[in-house]
Amino acid sequence: MKTHTLGTFTALQRRSVSGWPLRMVHHLDTASPHFHSHVLTASELKRQSVFAAVAEMAHNARTLAEALGAVSGVQCRDPLAQSARSLVLLKPAQVLRAIYNSVPDALLGTLKRVGPDPFSRLGLYRDLFRLFAEPEERERADLIRHYPGKLTEERLEIALALDSALLHQRVFERVTDLDDAEQANAAVRLIRATVSTATTTELRRSVSVLPQVIGLSTWAASWLRRLDRPLAAPPALTDPDLIVLGVADLRAASMQLRNCLRERVLHVATGRDCYVVSPGAVAELRRTSDGRWVLFDMWGPGNERPDERIAGEMRRKLEAAGVVSLAAAVPQADLEPLAEFFNAFDLLSGWPTPGRARHRLQARQEAA
Repeated sequence: MKTHTLGTFTALQRRSVSGWPLRMVHHLDTASPHFHSHVLTASELKRQSVFAAVAEMAHNARTLAEALGAVSGVQCRDPLAQSARSLVLLKPAQVLRAIYNSVPDALLGTLKRVGPDPFSRLGLYRDLFRLFAEPEERERADLIRHYPGKLTEERLEIALALDSALLHQRVFERVTDLDDAEQANAAVRLIRATVSTATTTELRRSVSVLPQVIGLSTWAASWLRRLDRPLAAPPALTDPDLIVLGVADLRAASMQLRNCLRERVLHVATGRDCYVVSPGAVAELRRTSDGRWVLFDMWGPGNERPDERIAGEMRRKLEAAGVVSLAAAVPQADLEPLAEFFNAFDLLSGWPTPGRARHRLQARQEAA
């Protein structure tokens, strides 16, 4: 509890109560005058113990009043008055013991570090108790025990939310908010689903030696490159000129074609995309809801548009294998000039061809 000394007088710093506990604090103050004033000037730990009690009152106020009274010796017919008077008299550890029947190691220390304000989620108080009380949650609890500095409510929620494979201080310090935790958990679920060697033990071992300069997304991508259980079966291609790229093939193909295929690990791992290469071009296929594949785009070396003859031949071979293409109802030769004329470039699957008209004129002249 912070104090300010003025001469021979010591003034206690008053901290207001807001949020969900305020209504119950007013009820307790009505039943036992000056209760609110006690909470306003209480230490941070005492305030947190009071808020934990108020959170429990939402479920069974009478049972808690009896438990608090049994410790404090206060007996009243009115459960609110009994609770209020007991909460004023009891120390934080006594309050917590009355609520939970025990006070696990580190629970008091954690509540000391979270500041004077109530958690926004009522259930977080009991979740913290379970975290420190249950032996199987020790590694998760250690994240909080060993975290340096002041704890925030979101930091506590992150510790509760992280996948068991990510329960390491290196991960806990990298994850800055609950959105980060949700994203990291989704990555672990994908790794578990697609990599047979990705056990919780192996995943946790690998994060334990993760260099500080390596981000979690880079770590996850390295695991996905070991994919051996694809979520979607690729198209059955029998033509020797059409080669389906697995996740492990993307880096080499990217270097050979000087394009961004190395960055498409997630696209393949999720089963949304499939990449097929042939001499001079790479095709990007998209999966449909019924498990089939459609041709979505084609690139040449250096992410340029492929040669039209190479692209046309590859498209015909894919169609022969059952991979259809997206197509407008107008002739393909008209679609690009129409898109440019109306500035509707989302009609195109790639980039406009520079000097398209001149190239076609030259091609007709050469053919003649």
